[in-house]
Amino acid sequence: MNFVFENDFDFKSEMQKIDEPSTNTCLISGNPLIDKCVLDCNHVYNYDSIFTEIYNQKMNPKFKNDIRLKDNELKCPYCRKIQKGLLPPRKKIFRVTTTNKDYELDPLIVPTVDYLHLFEEGVCALPSCVKKQVTFLQRLNASVCCFHIKLPKTQLTKSIKLHNYLLKHPTTSLTDIPYFSLWEEIQKDSDLAKKQAKAEAKAAKEQAKAAKEQANAAAKAAKEQAKAEAKAAKEQAKAAKEQAKAAAKAAKEQAKTKLTI
Repeated sequence: MNFVFENDFDFKSEMQKIDEPSTNTCLISGNPLIDKCVLDCNHVYNYDSIFTEIYNQKMNPKFKNDIRLKDNELKCPYCRKIQKGLLPPRKKIFRVTTTNKDYELDPLIVPTVDYLHLFEEGVCALPSCVKKQVTFLQRLNASVCCFHIKLPKTQLTKSIKLHNYLLKHPTTSLTDIPYFSLWEEIQKDSDLAKKQAKAEAKAAKEQAKAAKEQANAAAKAAKEQAKAEAKAAKEQAKAAKEQAKAAAKAAKEQAKTKLTI
């Protein structure tokens, strides 16, 4: 049913024009398309916006989603159509679960990877690992790949400690030293590094304290000097005022004497 008003105004056609999505702006953020990504349903988004949307669809527990998406599926937030396939990869974003994959860098499919880590290009801290996509773990101060991040925390920590120890002692051979003796050496090395870091932190703290005290002393001295200079200038101005007053009085007396004569 069409509603045609005066002057041939078609209300339904005008409403359909409003419902048609713009091809020049992102349908999520409304910003101009810069790094656009086109889904199978031909709806266009900026890559960052659609990436965040799909990330929330698959991970955020507060995100309301009636249909559970598979690893190789994504849903268009505009028309709700589910498509088979993944987002095209970007240079600095790798393997956030299965939101995207770079098959040229790593053709092996991994269906389950930690959602909470962004994997970027780098080198894994574990020995003999050739993976090129790593994530930095703050608690271990090391970068690990998407496979080794799933290791138990204790095993991962020991492996990284062993790797760092062998890097510091390249002449050490694992076949020439007993296992427990090796871990004693690693523990000693780790304790020594901790003590050294603690001593450096303490020295830096003492240095900062001394610098602060020196700055306070310099500021106090500058304040006292400025105060003394201001006082001297005030006294000098007072003396000049008294001198000018005396000169004016003398001139007045002299003029009075001339008038008397």
